[in-house]
Formats: sequence, structure tokens, C-alpha cells
Amino acid sequence: MILEVFPISRLQNLEHFRFAKNVLTLCRTANIAKLNPKLPELEKAIEMEDLALNPPVANELTPQVVALDEERDRAYQALMSRVRSYAFDEDNELRNAGARIEDVAARYGNVIRMNYDKETAAIENFLTDLKSESIRPLVTKLGVTALVDRLEKNNKAFADFFIRRLSTDQRGKYDVKALRAETDRALAAVVRRMDSIDDMEPSREIATLIELYNRLVANRRTLLARRASYGEAAVEKRRAEIAEMLRPLLALLEEAEKKTPVFAGRTLGTGKSRHYLITFVAENGDEEDRWYRIDGEQLVYVPDDELPKPKKKKKPATNAAAPTQPATPTPPQGGDHDGGGQGSIGGGL
Repeated sequence: MILEVFPISRLQNLEHFRFAKNVLTLCRTANIAKLNPKLPELEKAIEMEDLALNPPVANELTPQVVALDEERDRAYQALMSRVRSYAFDEDNELRNAGARIEDVAARYGNVIRMNYDKETAAIENFLTDLKSESIRPLVTKLGVTALVDRLEKNNKAFADFFIRRLSTDQRGKYDVKALRAETDRALAAVVRRMDSIDDMEPSREIATLIELYNRLVANRRTLLARRASYGEAAVEKRRAEIAEMLRPLLALLEEAEKKTPVFAGRTLGTGKSRHYLITFVAENGDEEDRWYRIDGEQLVYVPDDELPKPKKKKKPATNAAAPTQPATPTPPQGGDHDGGGQGSIGGGL
């Protein structure tokens, strides 16, 4: 019985995971003795891929980090509020001491608005300044030593806990692309074994399994075909929108060229640097293609040697899903979105 070959690498992440799991379920249900030894490896690969597809959106210790950050913010504000209060003191020496410490604090800007690392470093440097020979007597004179100690303790508590949180962060722990490739390898081994059993020891059980596998493949092919048609429809819609946008500009171009200009459906570049391919049709039917860009309210001709240079494409990765399967580019690994778009440079058509 012919076993269908399927480009599993074209499936999006969650679809890829479900396809492999469905194949595993079919094989477990069939319970074919010579196929079963290949299943644990596939099962393990699927489990690892599942972990990669379900990372936590936040670290479980984040609330504690936020609380510790708020605590050190309060300590900083308590210290600075006390220091600033001396600006209204009747003792000139206390006013000057408070002003000196405020000048030191001003070196670091709005500390409590900084990101975690910058705030930690800023407070550490501020504390170093407060302990210097020239400033320490002023801290003692203002009676804010306890507040300085409180700030130092809270800043250290935050820094220590921040490092501890890193060891519990699961985000980015798994390489989805590598785990997909491992699943593909295990799945290919299972499919090869199915094909070999059918070739060497054909039976009703293996024929039924292959038939169900082929139905699964047909279902996924339908999905990919539908997705491709939707993508083509979106491109055609975009072409129509561009053609409508260019219509009044093409009318002006027709008056100047005495030929019929038509948007050829291709663009280069993005935004204001987008270029449009225009086909000119003469009365005798001859056609000529030229590139134009929009400048103000008109189309300006762009010679070929002034067109945007195409970006070098990275060599696509390939995964083997079944014996003799042709290599196909691996889609982007972020979530469940399709990769790639039809067109040329910078999202062009």
C-alpha cells in the first residue's frame, strides 16, 4: 500500500505538534508489535515539543520582585523626603548639608523611574557617595543614617532576589526549531517502519494503519491548500488596492507617454521608498516595463541601476518528516503564524 509523503515542516507549530501526536495515537491504537519499539522515542520528542510550545508568559517570582522594588523605592523616597525637609530649617548648616546631599542625588536623575538594573546600580553608586569622607559627616549631621541603612538593605535584597529569579525563568529555555527537528526525525523513523512492515509482512492491521495515516495527511494537505489560497487572495486584494491608488497617477502618465500604462502587480521597497512596476502598452500591442516611484502627485521613472538592492536570503532550514520527503523551508517559530509573503523586497508584491 502506498504511504503518502507529507511536508510536515510547512505546518505551524501547534499544527506540527498535533500531527505528530495524532500519528502516535494511530500507531498506539494499531498496536503492531514490530512498530511499537519505535513509538517511545516519538512520544518523548512530542512531550519536549509540547513543553516548548507552552512557556509561561511571566516568571512566577515576578510579584516578589515587584514588591521588593516598591520597598526600595519607598526607602529612597523616605530618605530624600527627610533630606529635602531641611531646606526649610532655620539652621543654615543643616540647610547646606541637605542641599549637598540633594546635589549628590541629582547626579543619578529620577532613580525610581529607572529599569531594574539601572536603579540597582544608581542606588549602589549613590550609597557609595553617601559613605565618602566628604558626605558621611553630613549624613550624620542630618540624622538620616538609619534611612541610608534601610535603603542599602532593601536595594541588596532586591538585587539578590533578582538573580535568584533568573534560575526559575523558563521563558526561552527551549529551542522550538530544534525540538521540531527531533520530532520530525522520530516521526520519519516511525513512518519508515510502517512502510517496511507493509512491504515485508503485509497484513490487514498495517494496511488499516497506513490508510488512516494517509487520511490524516490528506486532511493536512487540505489545510495547507486552503491557507495558500487565502494568502493568494490577500495578495490579489492588495494588488487591486495599489492599482486603484495609482489610477489617477497613471492617467497623468498616459498623457505624457502617449501609451497605456498599467500597474504590473509588482513592487519593490516599502513606505515612501516603494517602487511600482508599470507596463506600457503601445497601440500596436508592444509592451515595455519600467519602474516608477511616487514623488508628490506624480510617478517618477527610476532606472534599473537605481532600484533597491534585494536582500540576501538566509539559507532555509529543512526537516525530514518521512522517507524521500523533499526539503522545504521551515516556517518561523514564533507562535502560530505563517511565515513568508509573496513578493520581492521589503514586503513588496
